[in-house]
Amino acid sequence: MKCSILFPGKKFYSIIKDNLKKATEIYILMALINKKGIDVIYEDLKKVKEKKGRKIYFIFGINIHNASLPDAIQKLFELHDGNNFNLLLYNGDKFFHPKMFLFKYKNTGTLILGSSNLTQEGLTSNVEVNCIINDKLQKFSNDGLLRFIDEIKEDSDVITKRWIDDYRENYEKDKNLESNFFNKKSRDIKKMMKKLTIDSKKRENLIKALKAFKGTEDYKERKQELPDKIDECKEAIGKANNPKVKVENWKNKELGMFSGIDERIFYKTIPQTKAKQNKLNKLLKILLNEKESIEKRLYKVLNGGKYHMEGAGISLLSDILLKYYPEKYPLFNKPVIETLKKYGIHSFSGDDVKKYLDLMDIYAELREKAKYPKKAGYALIDRFMWEEGRKILSEKSKK
Repeated sequence: MKCSILFPGKKFYSIIKDNLKKATEIYILMALINKKGIDVIYEDLKKVKEKKGRKIYFIFGINIHNASLPDAIQKLFELHDGNNFNLLLYNGDKFFHPKMFLFKYKNTGTLILGSSNLTQEGLTSNVEVNCIINDKLQKFSNDGLLRFIDEIKEDSDVITKRWIDDYRENYEKDKNLESNFFNKKSRDIKKMMKKLTIDSKKRENLIKALKAFKGTEDYKERKQELPDKIDECKEAIGKANNPKVKVENWKNKELGMFSGIDERIFYKTIPQTKAKQNKLNKLLKILLNEKESIEKRLYKVLNGGKYHMEGAGISLLSDILLKYYPEKYPLFNKPVIETLKKYGIHSFSGDDVKKYLDLMDIYAELREKAKYPKKAGYALIDRFMWEEGRKILSEKSKK
């Protein structure tokens, strides 16, 4: 294993860019990033995402107070898709301080590590020393590097737009404070992150349970019948831009896993009158309009909104969203909440819209880590949540 020394400058970042163009799988672990540093290699990162069959895992830290700049994180988040490009925040108990690139090829790898952070100065002009090592992947594996990276990935979480917004707010408040490694505010930001994610030990239990559910006959049956059920549901509601729900169109549907929505809309929640049906269709047109953010839509149709209907709360509306867009929106009801509590999910705060946005973030992480299909994956996760939640509520009722 031979190490060649690299100093900041054109040769250094050109080698990084060249490997970004060629490697099939890339791991970047950085303690500190800024936007100018990201800008140096942004177009190369973008091409990795766009090329089929290539993956990049970018893991950053926030242990150094106010070091990783919100604009840099936002810039990387624009590339994050949870597939070709994965942006992760280290959320383990140890201090995160690596500066490392690993470029994997078929049987070989290129490792670049040293003192340079992913900042413009670290790449081009600071007093830094780095080294580049080319060797077989098996050698890197034998030395424990690949296991080390896997452990870091396990201790990292997918970030969300809401997290970035919260981080930016904290950053703006604290940017005038003296920067140091153990600043209390740095711990506060870490604590904030953990409020929006799952307790690591219990999270793993939930991931394992979801993976185990994938092996059951229930899961297989649901997955097989799902496409037809989605089509039936959409047919009963009508087009998203022009819903035309009619009782007679819905009450004859045998929707299997989707049963319940018909009963609540037409037999309990909303009286069967033409005027009410017209109002419902207006509500659905707003709710299902993907051209507007889900946050804005929910504020329009929930209590206090212009298109709100009595009885149509977050449970019912999220049920409709799940059935129309099962790849994007989760169901938010009592069984789901009880299941999440069992597995250590933070308590939800804020109004119903804020709670639902938090739930969307959680489901995105669950789907990725439990490896559920992107298409209709939330509907399959919901099946597990529903069954678990009903058991919990049943046990509570016996006490």
